[in-house]
Amino acid sequence: MFTYRVKFSRERIPLLYNAMTKKFVDCFMLMGTALSLRGGQRLPEMGRPLLQDVTTTTVNISLDVQEFRIFDHDSLQIELGVLLNQKWVDPRLGANVNTRRMAVAGQIWKPKIVNLNGERRICNNDDTMFWRGFGSEGNVLLSEKIKLKIPCTWDYRKFPFDTQICELKFGSFRFPQDEVTLLWDSAPVQITTDLSFNEFIVFNITTYSEVDLRCSGNFSSGVIQFVLKRRSGHHVQCIIVPSVFVTMLNYISFWFDLNSRSKRLYLNLSAFGFMLYFYYTSVCLPYPTPYLKALDVFVLICESFALITLIETVLVDIICTAEETQFHLKKLASAKEYPKSVFWLEFGMKLSYPVFYVFFVILYGLVYF
Repeated sequence: MFTYRVKFSRERIPLLYNAMTKKFVDCFMLMGTALSLRGGQRLPEMGRPLLQDVTTTTVNISLDVQEFRIFDHDSLQIELGVLLNQKWVDPRLGANVNTRRMAVAGQIWKPKIVNLNGERRICNNDDTMFWRGFGSEGNVLLSEKIKLKIPCTWDYRKFPFDTQICELKFGSFRFPQDEVTLLWDSAPVQITTDLSFNEFIVFNITTYSEVDLRCSGNFSSGVIQFVLKRRSGHHVQCIIVPSVFVTMLNYISFWFDLNSRSKRLYLNLSAFGFMLYFYYTSVCLPYPTPYLKALDVFVLICESFALITLIETVLVDIICTAEETQFHLKKLASAKEYPKSVFWLEFGMKLSYPVFYVFFVILYGLVYF
C-alpha cells in the first residue's frame, strides 16, 4: 500500500485561506490537512463545549438514506447505508487553520453518537467522517457514513394486509441527558435511493426524541421508524380469489337436480379436497406461525362452507336413497315425490348459503381492515 503526503508551503496557505468563506471550510484543504497528519501522534480531545447560561449541549441530528434494502423477508431485517449528520455549536472553534487541524486530528469534542439497536456494519473511523464548516459562531457539522442492519417487528396476524415497523435508535453511552440532548433537525430524513420493493412499500417514516432510563442515568436518544406495508395484491389474486371461486362452485351444486346427486357429490368432494390441499400449500407452508393469520382465517371460512356443502349433499343423498329403497321411486323421480324435509333443506341452503357467506366476508373485512 502506498502512502501519499501532501505538504503546503507557507506562501500558499494564506492565499487558500482568503478564498474560503466564513461559514464553510474547503473540502480539499481538509483532505490535505488530514493526509499530512496521518501517522502523527493523536492529540487529546477537547472537553464538552459550554454555552453561556446553558449547561446542556444540544445536538441536531438528521439522516441521508443512501441505501435501503430488505435483507431477509422471513426474519424481516433491513440494511441501511446512511450519513448520520450531527450539528452543534462550539464557541471555542472558528474558521481558521488551527481549528481545521484539530478537527482532522480528532482533537475537538464529538458527541459520540452511536446506534443503540441493530448491527453496525461499519464503525467510526477517519475514512467515514466528513467535517464541514466552522463559522465565526463555532457551528459544527459532522457527517458519519455508516451501514446498519436493523430488525423489524414480526407480527403476521393481519397477513397479507400487515404493516411492520423497523425502528432505529441513536444515542450516547457516554453523555447523559443533562450534558447532551439530541433533537431531530427540521429536515430529519432525506431519501436519495429507490424505496420500491416487490413485497413491501415504505408506507411512512416518523422521527421522535425520547429519554432512555438506564442504571447509569437518563440518556437522550433519537428514534426513527420505517413503516413497511405489505403489497397484498399478489396474495389476493393467488389465494383469496380462487377460494371465492371454489365457494361459488359449491353453491352452484345446490341447483343440481336430485337425480344427479352422484355428480353433485363428486363436485363437492373435489372442491373440498382442493381447498384442503390449497390451504396446506399456500397458507401453512409459507410464513408458519403459532397463531392464525388473516389469510388463514379467510381460507378456513371458505373451507368451512365447502365442508357444510359436502355434509348437506351426503345427508340429502342418504334421505333420497332411503326413499327410493322403501317406496321404489324411479331414478328419474321428480322433486315433489321426495319428502318435504329434503325440499326445505335444499331451499334453506340455497337461501342461507350466500347470505351467511357475505355476512362472514363483511365481518372479516371489518376485523382485518
